[in-house]
Amino acid sequence: MVKTMYHFTNLMLDIFSLIILIIILINNSKRKTYETTDQRIYNILVMANILVAFVDGVSWFVDTKSFIGAVELNKISNALIYALSPLCGLLWAMFVHFKIFKDEKKLKSFAIYAAIPFGINLVVSFLSIFVNIYFSIGEGNTFQRNTPFSFIPFILAILFALYSIINTFLERKKLSRRNYIPILSYVLIPLVCTFIQAGYYGLSLIVSSLTLSLVIVYISLQNELHVTDYLTGLSNRSHLVFYLESECKKVRGDEELYGLMLDIDNFKSINDNFGHVEGDKALEIFSTILKKSTTPNSFIARYAGDEFVIIVKLNKNQSIDDYVHSLQKDVENLKKLIDADYSLDYSLGYTKYVNKETYKDFLNRMDSRMYFEKNKKKSSNR
Repeated sequence: MVKTMYHFTNLMLDIFSLIILIIILINNSKRKTYETTDQRIYNILVMANILVAFVDGVSWFVDTKSFIGAVELNKISNALIYALSPLCGLLWAMFVHFKIFKDEKKLKSFAIYAAIPFGINLVVSFLSIFVNIYFSIGEGNTFQRNTPFSFIPFILAILFALYSIINTFLERKKLSRRNYIPILSYVLIPLVCTFIQAGYYGLSLIVSSLTLSLVIVYISLQNELHVTDYLTGLSNRSHLVFYLESECKKVRGDEELYGLMLDIDNFKSINDNFGHVEGDKALEIFSTILKKSTTPNSFIARYAGDEFVIIVKLNKNQSIDDYVHSLQKDVENLKKLIDADYSLDYSLGYTKYVNKETYKDFLNRMDSRMYFEKNKKKSSNR
């Protein structure tokens, strides 16, 4: 009776997971923005989870059943489960790898090496139908694990998950804070459930935990699309406005809120002389320099075209002039490392937020200060 209840509960969890995953996949297929490399990997990951949920549901449905072909179906479905168990971990490791490095060549190189243990496990899983390596089907069409070999796919999935965690931690500076927590949560939730399921047969937690994690990542990706400038990875103008509307109301008496606006000098000449592709690359390089040069509590956004805004809160005993000087020094040092046929010079203007003014007035004064500095620079170069 207890076993029958486990079968029913696990089957319902798989059906529920299938419904959620199919909804996510349908929504993603309607969005043209999901044609980027990381979004393609995410979609493949969702499809892999749909396949795993379906096969897992079939295995629970046919276990102990006695209809014609039930034994064969039980063997095939469980072979597929063992074969596919590391797949979600592998795809997630690829997703994280690309999120961090944004390099398709590195991604392909990683995928080739990672596919070797996955391929070996695939072969052994299907051999288990005939040789009973990972599992066996006993009397009454009852599934049985063959320990210790049955733990190998679980271990492989855990290794892929650990790779993602270690990679995320070591390269955390390359990830935005809004990506960092969802990436870790995707791994940690299924990782805990994998240990539980490996230790207690009868519980089917991995599929539902993966679905929960994919929902978390899906929400994170939706938020990222709404607040992130895709080219540079910085916050976009909408997020800047939302941030200012919130932060301007929270400035305490012992704090001062400053806004800096930066504009790349002669950016049009980069597009005219080297093409718009190189112009986009220049914006990406400059954005990376800004991210590396600012303090962790600084908010950076691409305001428009080649204009960028930095918002920073300073204590009364901190100097904005020191902050700007440190920023400019770091930017100049990083600019020396650029291998390009053009110079990424820029103009910078900054101003302090005045109590109770609107964010529009704050931005307008930043803009005015920046153009004042730009015109002053042009006059001195004549």
